[in-house]
Amino acid sequence: MKCALSKLHTGFFRSTGYIEFEGLFSETQITLLKKISSERLAARSGFDLWRSSEKVKNLLFSIRPARIAGELVETSSLRIGFDQPFYGTNDPNTLIPGRTGSLAETSSLERVVCAMIVRLDPAPLNEGESPPGLALPQEPGNALFLSPGLPLIPCRPRNGLYILVVYTSKHTLYRLRRSDPYPYVYKHMGYRPGQQLSDTTHPLLLY
Repeated sequence: MKCALSKLHTGFFRSTGYIEFEGLFSETQITLLKKISSERLAARSGFDLWRSSEKVKNLLFSIRPARIAGELVETSSLRIGFDQPFYGTNDPNTLIPGRTGSLAETSSLERVVCAMIVRLDPAPLNEGESPPGLALPQEPGNALFLSPGLPLIPCRPRNGLYILVVYTSKHTLYRLRRSDPYPYVYKHMGYRPGQQLSDTTHPLLLY
């Protein structure tokens, strides 16, 4: 089943490398993600929340955002790559702290196909609107979808709490990249460089 994206949606994504959808997640869902994300970040363990929370897994594995990602990049199969909660900063050089360049350049997973960033907390009253261009979502529940090759340079830096969800192709390989903020997490799962991800550690969301 498709999510009925229009040609305007897919055309905009192809031409810019990003697109934002409003209200993709409900207030109840965002409250849960916010609570767990903030707790894990405070404990300095903010990577792959879905592995330690069944409720987070159900939200991040939900079919609607995966289908949107699949339609945007025109693929019928998607695998979960990883999720990463983070706080936005005032750094004008990157959208996501610790990732300078594109997602493809800062991930040890080869064949990243799409990513989604969801805002988890309300924007300050004085934040104001962003000029046209790439920026983190301003409203809780809004989701920004990104092409993996898009340079992560915002038109305006933005603070706040977010979660990044990365989708990969069915045939994704582990390639160690020093530019990855978490370069050895896959090695700790038992992967060797060049090895394909399995359904056990990285389930298929679309197939």
